[in-house]
Amino acid sequence: MAPRNYEESKSFYDYRYSRGYMEDWDPKKKLRILNIIRELNLPKNGAALDFGCGNGVWTDVLKKALPTWEVFGTDISSRAISNAKRRFSHLNFFELSDQHRFYGKFDFCFSHHVLEHVFDINETLGTINRLLKNSASVLHILPCGNSGSLEHRISLLVKNGIDKTNGRYFFEELGHLRRLNTKQMNLLVGKYGFHLSKAYYSYHYWAAIDEIARYSPKYILEVTNHKRAKNKESDIELKSIRNKLLILNILRLPALVFENRKNIRCGRSILPALVILYPFSFPINYYINVHAEQEWNLYKNQENGSEMYLFYNREPSKTTKKPN
Repeated sequence: MAPRNYEESKSFYDYRYSRGYMEDWDPKKKLRILNIIRELNLPKNGAALDFGCGNGVWTDVLKKALPTWEVFGTDISSRAISNAKRRFSHLNFFELSDQHRFYGKFDFCFSHHVLEHVFDINETLGTINRLLKNSASVLHILPCGNSGSLEHRISLLVKNGIDKTNGRYFFEELGHLRRLNTKQMNLLVGKYGFHLSKAYYSYHYWAAIDEIARYSPKYILEVTNHKRAKNKESDIELKSIRNKLLILNILRLPALVFENRKNIRCGRSILPALVILYPFSFPINYYINVHAEQEWNLYKNQENGSEMYLFYNREPSKTTKKPN
């Protein structure tokens, strides 16, 4: 069951982080975000906060991107903070319950896939606001509800595929409580005087293909379950998408296994077959990776992605709600 209040959220994520939740991220994505932060034209010095830092992976990326800055991470989960302190002892971490000690301290706040998880987003944005200086900036990375992405299209093909109350797509994991679009995010942070300065989008089509085709065939069948289709035309399209994803999943398997990009336990009887198939699997995997990267380079400014990177600035004169 998804958490319904602050205490349930804390217990929910303490349990998850005790079981290896989000221990690391794709190196390519870490490099992408590191470069984005470097390109934001932030001051040479300041105090930065990784809000919802989890195990500290992104806090470390933040420090590498801003080496002369003072960098902190905070999280609702005490287990996550304990993990982060152990893994990245050179960085600063504090539990969100100690937030009052840091009111008005930070020049820049970063969050990576946090805002879709929080129980009360207005309360969370208020908390972030109290932690920031009057003149500050934020970079929020989160799922995107704009129309036009492959995942959005799949959700439109099934009955009740998009929750009308919170925008969630039907296949999202239990911890996702909402999916916002750019306009909704602008309104939410605009209450605190922030205006959108830069916006990037990913997972338009090829990156989504790359991601979904990495999961198990069972997951692919669930996401493209044609029995949930709205009508006959939707049924046909879902079957077409399903077949493509299943074929790619099978063909890519040897390459993903040998490149250690998919955690699969293979028995000795299967390994010879994977070795034989690898020369055929590698170019297919390479083709998908290249197209996903080209998609980012060519279309990252187009709003029809299912992940968004939104950078906001605030000038002191535009602050509507100052830290308490």
